[in-house]
Amino acid sequence: MTPPISSRLHPLAGRRALVTGGGSGIGRATARVFAEAGATVMVADIDPTNATTVTEELRGEGFEAHQHVLDVGDPVAVEQLVKELRERLGGVDVVVNAAGQPTAYREGTPLEIWQRGIDQTLTSVMIVSRACIPMLVDGGGSIVNVSSIAAFGGSPDIAWYAAAKAGVLSLTRSLAVELGPRGVRVNAVCPGLTMTPRVTHLWEDAAVRDTFIEQTPLRKIARPDDIAEAILFLASDRTAGQITGTHLLVDGGAASTKM
Repeated sequence: MTPPISSRLHPLAGRRALVTGGGSGIGRATARVFAEAGATVMVADIDPTNATTVTEELRGEGFEAHQHVLDVGDPVAVEQLVKELRERLGGVDVVVNAAGQPTAYREGTPLEIWQRGIDQTLTSVMIVSRACIPMLVDGGGSIVNVSSIAAFGGSPDIAWYAAAKAGVLSLTRSLAVELGPRGVRVNAVCPGLTMTPRVTHLWEDAAVRDTFIEQTPLRKIARPDDIAEAILFLASDRTAGQITGTHLLVDGGAASTKM
């Protein structure tokens, strides 16, 4: 049976979505794609200016959007976020864990860099997911975590990042096994290099730009929207209702050249 047009055009119609890191980059693109797909969106970000900008843009276009400022690595702050989700949205159906420490993070001692990176990029996914589970199991739902192709390789410069993103994949599988019997799907996307504000400076160097493109079979770098559309696919029960515990590479084929 063909789904009604409204369902096909708005695969998240009536759904309530939380997007952490929703103020910029992949999270920002995801918040917009979700709103266009019919969801009510909670934009959660550590930067109040970014959170406000995205929320006001969406509201100005007639979408239902809210904002919440927090550090996703702080369990107390996450509990306040959950309280606000219940009060403003009445709960949540889709959780996207897109927040994380940028790979450029280099502040402090090696141990401090490691701990902060793991806390913000891996532990935060566990904290937010765990806090939202009681709301998700009320009526089914899904979690989509943002990992990276760095999870499949390694670099001494960003060891904490590769380890954290690999941990996100393992956590995704564990949560999928745990929550599947309760009707909750858990998946991950693994972006390659994506043209977010964090990496646009790389494009100022022609040699670096050409190297990245040469290492990507599709010979182009992803836009945040490319990743957001993949997240939407995994988030929607209509398009991915039988998919859980897996990851989707969105990297233009870059990971294939390293296998």
